Amino acid sequence: MRVLNVILVIWALAAISCGCSQATTESESPSTGAAYLHITPRDGYTEVRVDDPWHPDKPMAQYALVPRGSIVAVPDSLTAITVPLKRCIVYSMVHTAALDELGCLDAVVAVADPQFFAPDDPVTERLADGSIASIGSSLAPMVEKIIAIAPDAIILSPEDGVDNAQIHAAGIPVVYMSDYLEHTPLARAEWIKFIGLLTGREALTDSIYETVCHEYCGLRDNACATVRRPTVLTERPYMGVWYLPGGASYKAQLIADAGATYVYGDNSDTGSLQLSEEAVIAHAGNADIWLLNEQGESSPDILADRMPHCRAFAAFPHGIYYCDASTSPMFRDIAFHPERVLRDMIYVFHPELRNGQPLRYYKPLAQ
Repeated sequence: MRVLNVILVIWALAAISCGCSQATTESESPSTGAAYLHITPRDGYTEVRVDDPWHPDKPMAQYALVPRGSIVAVPDSLTAITVPLKRCIVYSMVHTAALDELGCLDAVVAVADPQFFAPDDPVTERLADGSIASIGSSLAPMVEKIIAIAPDAIILSPEDGVDNAQIHAAGIPVVYMSDYLEHTPLARAEWIKFIGLLTGREALTDSIYETVCHEYCGLRDNACATVRRPTVLTERPYMGVWYLPGGASYKAQLIADAGATYVYGDNSDTGSLQLSEEAVIAHAGNADIWLLNEQGESSPDILADRMPHCRAFAAFPHGIYYCDASTSPMFRDIAFHPERVLRDMIYVFHPELRNGQPLRYYKPLAQ
């Protein structure tokens, strides 16, 4: 994990688009195949290849997942990992949340960035009682402590230009979870199958993924059947730069699948846009809805203090909805349960579909 501001920026960076114009009927399924994850059953083990989006000429990693107690010869090109994992270190609350859902949190012996786990997160309780240790910052983990813990593997999200040479040199397998780089919400959710293979919960993760796909497609089709298409802006400036999802990004697809029009939806970038506040005001000042990710509670006065020009937007204050990242489970849920975030967005964009149901993540800025 990162410091919270970087986590919020990553929310704007995650990748790719689809939208209501491409919606299928509820009986059909969109393309859900993960672009960077390839699982192949072999004789006596499972081969998993993780592709490198920054260097597509070679894989990021190739693993041989060998059942515990088996003696299997695997190619030298593969990193052998004995499964199910009994002792693992996990860098991200996204992945500890998946392990908790699978009933495998006991396998987590240490985490990075413990200060960013919410008070009600089960990891927080285990950090307090000492059953889970801290290895410090994900940017500069305590390598000596990692070696002393002697985990079966370390599960982390890769970053371009960041290597783990010291950990590799110690002979500890590094499992690269590149789910956040996937092109669609359902493709990202499919990475739970990799976690299922690592934990011996393949049948459960297959069932979870099928349910997620079914619910996501049903919600999307209902939203796309609506007539009104509110225009939507996201995020706010951070250190003078407004990081916005590209028009072909992961979050742009969520907005489109929720039956709305993203203000930069005609852009073809799959990553992020880095714009000035003036440029966003000029292009998106008339957006109907403005979605924010904030640290702590917010209000019109608090937002105006943080961003003096917020009143230049037509959505201020009654069209603004924010997610309090300090308490909301959105960042734990988004990877493997995009249907939950999609439902919340639909309720914000199309309140007529709520039928009295509460919002799970977002709150109106103006009560």
